[in-house]
Amino acid sequence: SLLMWSHYGDSHKGICIGFDTSVHFFKTAMAVNYQDKYPEIKPATDSQDIGLEKTILTKASCWRYENEWRIVKHSLTEQERKARFNEYSDRCSKLDDVDTLSNHLGPGDYHFNKNSVQEIIIGAKAPMEMVTRLFEWVSNHNNSVKVFQATCHNHEYSLVINPAIQK
Repeated sequence: SLLMWSHYGDSHKGICIGFDTSVHFFKTAMAVNYQDKYPEIKPATDSQDIGLEKTILTKASCWRYENEWRIVKHSLTEQERKARFNEYSDRCSKLDDVDTLSNHLGPGDYHFNKNSVQEIIIGAKAPMEMVTRLFEWVSNHNNSVKVFQATCHNHEYSLVINPAIQK
């Protein structure tokens, strides 16, 4: 999508990473709801989590072409962590393990298993220095990653995606 590359791929200078979505982290992804009106949040009946999800998982209909999925993380209270510790007692030895097992570490940056990367598409205007670093990463961390290069079509407003050749 030309628009997706323009909006999220640094005007074709970035990369797009394709993940194995069967990995646990990605199984928690939820589809974004596209609609014309703001979501209706009912504080009397909606839990705080439901209200938050309605807010985070709703976008204007004009963005429907993105077909976006999001991973929403909730922070657990200390009481919730202790309750989950009993639930997960057969799989965890310390309270901190609960966060990982319940997949509720809260907001922030997350590391992902390098083996979950299946493919990488290099943007049509990606700088050579970044492409070199990308191939170094692939050779050092996950040789099974398929690397592709996007180029602008010669006669159409579209992209052509071909296997990348390391230079």
